[in-house]
Amino acid sequence: SLHIILPVYKSSKFNKILDNIVSHIHSGGVLYIKDMLTVQNMAVKPNNIKEVNKSLKRTWELLNAYIKLNTSRISVLRTSVDKQRQIYWMILQVND
Repeated sequence: SLHIILPVYKSSKFNKILDNIVSHIHSGGVLYIKDMLTVQNMAVKPNNIKEVNKSLKRTWELLNAYIKLNTSRISVLRTSVDKQRQIYWMILQVND
């Protein structure tokens, strides 16, 4: 879950964190990223849903921007966004 990073590190360090994650994956390796807003199991308190949802959306905007900047380094194999259930996932392949 990458949306946890934003409140702690802010978006300015997001690319550095992703660079670090990607650097630990061998060429041809796969990175599976999944983020979700889970109210059912109370991982998110009902009074905090809007803030977490905002962070979740911002995280995926930053992730997509990172991918566009690093197209020679990583490829998107699959992606899915279920806005109704607030589940986002992506499978990336490292090319370097």
